[in-house]
Amino acid sequence: MNIINFQAWNIPAAGFTQTIDVTDTTVQEYLLTSTGAVTLEGSVTITPTGTPVVSSEILFKYEAKLTLGSNNLTIFGRVLNQQEALSKCVITCRWDDVGSVWVVDVEMSDNGQYVGKVMGDSLDGSPDYLTNKVLDSLIEDPTSHKIKLDGDVASPSNGYHYGKEGGAKGWFANYVPLLPVGTLIYLGSFAQTGTNDPVPTTLVNTLGVTVAGTYVGVGIYTVNIPVVPDLTKVIPLTGNGFNDSNFMKVNVVAPGGIPKIVINTYDKSGTLTDGLLDNMPLLILILP
Repeated sequence: MNIINFQAWNIPAAGFTQTIDVTDTTVQEYLLTSTGAVTLEGSVTITPTGTPVVSSEILFKYEAKLTLGSNNLTIFGRVLNQQEALSKCVITCRWDDVGSVWVVDVEMSDNGQYVGKVMGDSLDGSPDYLTNKVLDSLIEDPTSHKIKLDGDVASPSNGYHYGKEGGAKGWFANYVPLLPVGTLIYLGSFAQTGTNDPVPTTLVNTLGVTVAGTYVGVGIYTVNIPVVPDLTKVIPLTGNGFNDSNFMKVNVVAPGGIPKIVINTYDKSGTLTDGLLDNMPLLILILP
């Protein structure tokens, strides 16, 4: 990358407003610093001026340490949050010729390791469009094992969570199920005819054992799982896959200390019956 224009700006506590002419160069680089840790008394705003040439790119090396308070630090429409304002960042502003917008990527580093990037459309003129679009980080709810954007506010109607309070503007994200680290998983399906053993089709298996089905008796089958100290942490889940709208029951047992998944299949009258498994899906979770 050929640097055509380089400037270093020291950010004062009083804040400042700067414009960058983007008409005469395709690549510019700016170093943003502060004299030690600074608490802002005014906002810092850096904006582009002029019509950029094709594929313009402006690079900011941010090495300041700013406490924002009620003030904003805004670069090409992208509002940096408090965590970013106290961290070293590489901020790349690229002109999107197709969308005619500035795309702003923020790469925040912690000992040189990549932490995150955010994309923003700086041409949206509505108030606070970019404010809190993505907050400090993703956090986990330790009870439900789900993740969300830190500080998001839930919509009471549909469970969506928004980067901007109220959700009128900005990105949104559903809660995403998050299994505890160390969870063992089996995902597959089973088919069974006559008095034959159920035959698995395995998609995912991190249990550490080869999973197989065994015919025990009429309408009774078992699926092997590894030895675990607490059967309450073994969760078998299944769904459709039964002939003629029959039904089934799934339990976890440990005869002789050997844990197994027990599957019972019944006909419509509630009688144990063979040959009803028709590619029955089975998900086994073993929580740590």
